[in-house]
Amino acid sequence: MMAVEQKNLTELQNFACELGADSAVLLDAKIIDVKENLAALCQNPRCPNYGVAASCPPHVGGPESLKKQLSSYTKALFFRIMAKKADVYSSKIHDIQGQIHTIAASLESKALELGFAKARGFAGGSCKNMFCADQPDCNVTAHNGPCRNPDLARPSMSGYGIDVSALAKAANWPPLVVQNGGADKEDFIPLYGLLIVG
Repeated sequence: MMAVEQKNLTELQNFACELGADSAVLLDAKIIDVKENLAALCQNPRCPNYGVAASCPPHVGGPESLKKQLSSYTKALFFRIMAKKADVYSSKIHDIQGQIHTIAASLESKALELGFAKARGFAGGSCKNMFCADQPDCNVTAHNGPCRNPDLARPSMSGYGIDVSALAKAANWPPLVVQNGGADKEDFIPLYGLLIVG
């Protein structure tokens, strides 16, 4: 890897933390595991956000399209935000997920500025809930119109079948089993985002 490219990757890693990520790790893009069965969980059992926005299935390319594209990517920047469990299981979740989308979008923009022409950011959760909650529908899916928030909304990792648990393990972040109910307000759980560059 050229020194300039490594310098730019380190700059992106630091930028993720400046934007609010708790931690950000550089990984080889080839370790990104894409699984059909993970993407299928969006549909069965049906996620309430399925089909609601352009960032979620069935409006994203899905596992097969990402598998084809991944061969042209070399590095992944995987980042997390540690959020209070009580916030995750409340209406605050949309603000937290919005922060993940915003970080992913900002990293993508910065990567493009640094010369990573194919940079692509991914987040979690439906962009509709975060950025267009006051709108009756998604302008893209309902009206074939432009996205109202193209500089913020990013596609769902789960919609592409990205194995987030495997990435967390590769990042040496501790595994976590999350169960709803009885959340201690001082307990934190991670939410993740991803940037891939080639």
